[in-house]
This record gives sequence, structure tokens and C-alpha cells, in this order.
Amino acid sequence: TTTLDRDDGLKGLTLAVEAIKTTIKKYGGDFNEKVAPKVVTESDEVELAKQMERLERENAEVDGDDDNPDEEEISEEIVA
Repeated sequence: TTTLDRDDGLKGLTLAVEAIKTTIKKYGGDFNEKVAPKVVTESDEVELAKQMERLERENAEVDGDDDNPDEEEISEEIVA
């Protein structure tokens, strides 16, 4: 479902999250809402994309990151 009315959209999301929370708790689960639904602007989206790119670069593996040898490296050591 989509809407161009921000208030209606936010209300719909809030009701959906509440229904999900109720169902999870009904079955004995835990529900932890990290951030409540909110309306974001295009600049918010651009900032989020920048943060995601930065995190991806920071988390990228570089040579030497792997501290644990894999099976191939172990078998190469045994043969040598």
C-alpha cells in the first residue's frame, strides 16, 4: 500500500507495528522497537545512503584480515 499523505502513512505504519508487537507478545516473544516509524525527507535518504556506503567500506575485508586459516591453507601447510 502506498500513500502520498504523510500523516496517513505514518498512522498506518504505527498501527502495523503495534499489531506486530501485540502478536509477538501474545506468543511469549520479546519486541524491541529500535526506532519508531517516521517520515523521512529526500535529504535523509541521501544521508542514510552515504552512511551505508561508509560502513560498507569500513567493513570490507582486506588482505590479511582473516586470522583463522581455512581448510585449504591448512592442507597446503601439511603438504609443504
